[in-house]
Amino acid sequence: MFQKRREQLVSRMQQQSIDVAVLVPGSNMYYFTGLQLKQSERLTVAAITAHHQLYFLVPQVELTKIDVSYGGTILSYSDEEGPTQAIQQLKKRTSNSADTWR
Repeated sequence: MFQKRREQLVSRMQQQSIDVAVLVPGSNMYYFTGLQLKQSERLTVAAITAHHQLYFLVPQVELTKIDVSYGGTILSYSDEEGPTQAIQQLKKRTSNSADTWR
């Protein structure tokens, strides 16, 4: 069910030349990934690319909530290092150019 929804999203993204859709915890993240997380002060996102790739960027303290059955690649960060490096890694993996993310 979630895979089919992502495929429909990707199809629309391709039609409109959108490279990446970024989802925050809540109903949209659940609708497209099946992952049900609550908003917190720590950055957590799911990114779906126009090439059918799924990424999760999560703090290490949330890793136990993400099962490999969700698919995708998990990028994490510790509270000590913060999310900046993980965001850069996500940007690199999801785009051919850093200009895609503004």
